[in-house]
Amino acid sequence: MPQVLWTRRFLESQGYDICDNIVYQDNQSAILLEKNAKASSGKRTKHIDIRYFFVTDRIHKGDVTIEYCPTAKMVADFFTKPLQGSLFIKMRDFILGTTTTFDG
Repeated sequence: MPQVLWTRRFLESQGYDICDNIVYQDNQSAILLEKNAKASSGKRTKHIDIRYFFVTDRIHKGDVTIEYCPTAKMVADFFTKPLQGSLFIKMRDFILGTTTTFDG
């Protein structure tokens, strides 16, 4: 999250107009927890790190928006997980710009 905010401020200082910062998440429970703060937390989430509150604070201030993205369409997985077969080929082509749509 801090990298998103730093990049936004850097680009704005270079004269670019940044409309929205959208962070895609494939875990709906995490989205609920991030958006609803303590209202969604229970006994198991009692000892959450201060970083969680930073994210929640930024969402409520409107600096960042969290949106759901199904796991099969999570392009970031290409850089963090070993993908195989047709999913690797689809993501590779989408990232390299040889196709304009990605259907997961």
